[in-house]
Amino acid sequence: MARRTRTTLHAVGEINLVPMLDFAFLLLTVFLITYPLMEQGVHVNLPHGKAAELKPDRSRTVSVRLDGAIFLDNRPVTESQMTTEMNRLGKTDPAITVFVRADKDLKYSRVMDIMRILHAAGLSKMALVSQAE
Repeated sequence: MARRTRTTLHAVGEINLVPMLDFAFLLLTVFLITYPLMEQGVHVNLPHGKAAELKPDRSRTVSVRLDGAIFLDNRPVTESQMTTEMNRLGKTDPAITVFVRADKDLKYSRVMDIMRILHAAGLSKMALVSQAE
């Protein structure tokens, strides 16, 4: 005669946190590696200089490469598109800070053209970005 054993199953009352913690640390590592790269989306050869670091709550970034290409928050735009966008921004939020990132070998007159557009739009908080020495 075959012998039968009786087994009872018990419900586990706790959640295994190890896989969830592994996933959380993986996400943290990915964000720590990719966050600095997101800010430097457009390659601009910035000049060196000393200045206090600005970290306003609301800001926009205008980048100008050596070939004259204009980028508004890492999105390529024409000068007329940037003018339209800055005029709209000047009417809706004139207290916003605009960071201007221009190549160090770019002509001074080109940087002044960008600053003139920002000033005409009513944006008074502008900052020229440079690399730390």
